[in-house]
Amino acid sequence: MEVPDLSLVEVPHLSADFWRAVVLRQRELRDPLGLTLSVAEVLQEGPPQRHFALLSPAEIFGCAIALPSGDAHVKIRQVAIAASHGGRGLGRFLMDGVEDILAREGRFSKISLHARVVVQGFYERLGYAAVGGTFEEIGIPHILMEKALTPHVTM
Repeated sequence: MEVPDLSLVEVPHLSADFWRAVVLRQRELRDPLGLTLSVAEVLQEGPPQRHFALLSPAEIFGCAIALPSGDAHVKIRQVAIAASHGGRGLGRFLMDGVEDILAREGRFSKISLHARVVVQGFYERLGYAAVGGTFEEIGIPHILMEKALTPHVTM
């Protein structure tokens, strides 16, 4: 990866890094659809939701939210990578890291997400499988995807 000093961290709700992630999500996920994250939505994103960010000392590169969703199940939402850094493997780095953190805690065995159909292939390459057909969410086609949650093996 070309980005030095990059780390995946869990950021507290309403912290400075949380707000940096909100700005990134707005720019990458909502602006292209003509939608706006409301203050009310953002304020409701506290626990049990957990916020993760890919950060360097000066910049945010990506983010994701993990929401426990029942016994041994966690749902990932609002995954965003800065478009200016696309194509560098940061999406995989973000997802692998979040999955690894959650798997190592031992509380979750299944992970799911609502993938935009245009990025379904990305999640399939990460081991997710489509469940059912497409549905509309925020005005665009999505598909439910799931996978077993296990720690990644590193050497």
